[in-house]
Amino acid sequence: MSDEILRVENISKSFSTVEVLHNVSFGINRGEVLGLIGENGAGKSTKMKILCGIYEPTAGAIFFDGLPIVVENTAVAKKMGISIIPQEFNLISDLTVADNVFLGSEILKKKWFPG
Repeated sequence: MSDEILRVENISKSFSTVEVLHNVSFGINRGEVLGLIGENGAGKSTKMKILCGIYEPTAGAIFFDGLPIVVENTAVAKKMGISIIPQEFNLISDLTVADNVFLGSEILKKKWFPG
């Protein structure tokens, strides 16, 4: 069994007639931390938004645990453990940094009330 958990093959993305990603491929192994670096406009955010279900790729394929997947929306991505905090994230000043980061993903505890 391969240690590769996520594979992106030949992903392209166009907005109207402007191609912002062209045949991008990479893989991520279990336990690996991968950093995306590059100049403004290089496509880093677009790649991540495709993996998180915010954008659909114009072409290419995504594989999770060796199986082809379609990341239809952020809920599907989140079930696979993929999420991002977009750079456009609006903070709530009354919350801590951690509370802002996990906003919408809080761990909810069941409470039992006497009958």
